[in-house]
Amino acid sequence: PHMVFVTSLMTYWYPGVWKICRMVKDLYPEVPVVVGGIYASLMPEHAMSSGVVDEVVTGPGEVEALNLLKSYYPDLEWQDASDPEMIYPAWEYYSELSYLVVMSSKGCPYRCSFCASHLLNKGYGHRKFEAVVDEIISLSQKFKIKDIAFYDDALLVDKANHIKPMLRLLHQKTQNLRFHTPNGLHGQLLDDELAELLFLNNFQTIRISYEYFSELDYQEKVRFLFDVICFDVEYAIERDEVLQALNDKDSEVVPVIHMILQDNDKTAELLQDDREIFISSNSL
Repeated sequence: PHMVFVTSLMTYWYPGVWKICRMVKDLYPEVPVVVGGIYASLMPEHAMSSGVVDEVVTGPGEVEALNLLKSYYPDLEWQDASDPEMIYPAWEYYSELSYLVVMSSKGCPYRCSFCASHLLNKGYGHRKFEAVVDEIISLSQKFKIKDIAFYDDALLVDKANHIKPMLRLLHQKTQNLRFHTPNGLHGQLLDDELAELLFLNNFQTIRISYEYFSELDYQEKVRFLFDVICFDVEYAIERDEVLQALNDKDSEVVPVIHMILQDNDKTAELLQDDREIFISSNSL
């Protein structure tokens, strides 16, 4: 190979990245090894300290990785990557594939202290929703896949110009897929129209991210979470049989609430006092 690219996920999984890079160097000692992804973007110096990494690509790497390759081998011809819309994962290299991952946007306009999204992407931007729909339909047909997972950090942001028209178009073109949102959705951005679109497009896994702020009363916030946010989830996933979706353990629908809580004695006391709220709901 001319160059070997190794991606990375969470920072605490770096030992696996280093191990792969060492294996590559053992096989191809003269071939440059490039690491990108989340770990490399957040801790580039640490990645370079491994002794088996030649280059680090930080942030979105679709274009930068090819530019790096061109800098090493300027005399070779490479496919133009100026338009990231034309770059798709090489799903065909998977021996078994049970679902597909789609990213319709990158970054997030918010700056939550516990999240690194704004460090991984410069600003927020979404793709043309028509291109996303075409990708979903073409790849699901090519690989005969029914389950699609959106891995956007901020799928619902700018909903009037992105997720809503995208879901309308999806519903027009196909009703045979199942969708999942393993990354949490912004609960405050859900509304009745969006909830209905999620339902119509057969969203099976709906995860709501909910941030807990210290300046607001703990009891009030937790009860708001279950009284209001859970109502939106119920409305989105079941419509006519809301309670069954939440209480039936055999239901295929998986509503999940993500909570960010302060790690202190007051939080522990709160969770102990209100444990019946959590126990009574299968949504957690």
